[in-house]
Amino acid sequence: MKGFLVGEEGPLAGLIIRMDEGDEWIIGRDPDVSYQVLEDPMVSRKAVKVVKSESGFVLHNLSDVNPASINGKVVEEPVELS
Repeated sequence: MKGFLVGEEGPLAGLIIRMDEGDEWIIGRDPDVSYQVLEDPMVSRKAVKVVKSESGFVLHNLSDVNPASINGKVVEEPVELS
């Protein structure tokens, strides 16, 4: 199963992050741990973790300082992505 995330607003609008290989991906600014490095000061070093599940993908927020949001709502609990 392959997946992708799309930046819809702000400086990352139009960015497509493909998750083709593996089962877990960390996305953020830190090049030492991130599958996808985002060059944006508003993004935490470790912003989110995406985990492949039996039904798709689950997004986990990793930052309290710069929390991830989906459709304008802060991700407080793991979210099943569709």
